[in-house]
Amino acid sequence: MAEFKDGKIDGKSLKEIGGLTDDEVLSMMQTGWMFYSQGKLESAQVVLEGIAAVDPDNHLVHSALGALYARQGKNEDALEELNMALNMNQDDISAYVNRGEVYFRMGKIEQSAADFKKALEMDPHKKDPAANRARLILTGLVEIVKMAKEAQGS
Repeated sequence: MAEFKDGKIDGKSLKEIGGLTDDEVLSMMQTGWMFYSQGKLESAQVVLEGIAAVDPDNHLVHSALGALYARQGKNEDALEELNMALNMNQDDISAYVNRGEVYFRMGKIEQSAADFKKALEMDPHKKDPAANRARLILTGLVEIVKMAKEAQGS
């Protein structure tokens, strides 16, 4: 009898069993991204969850699912996916920024700041769009703190 564990059957992913190539999986991910960027979040979710079932070791799909769940306000699900993505690939700047945003929404400021800091350290030349988003968020937060302090002082 076949054993199903960690999204695999007898240690093989459905991607391996079905003979799917990395390019085919990437093409499916692009379809999910297209739905996401068009605001068709339910369709994006179906596609990305399907890819995660087929290729459970793909850090990009877990990062994308984390971003999707974050956009849907599903913070716990987002954290689970983003943590998986980062466990598979600690160089995923987008996953750090997305997780930082989720932590921030959950009121976990220290974890949020640590993720934003990590993303900024990984992008010293300020070229990565996700790291630049983190820079904008942090700049905005600094301004909010300044305004709050000024309001208390008046």
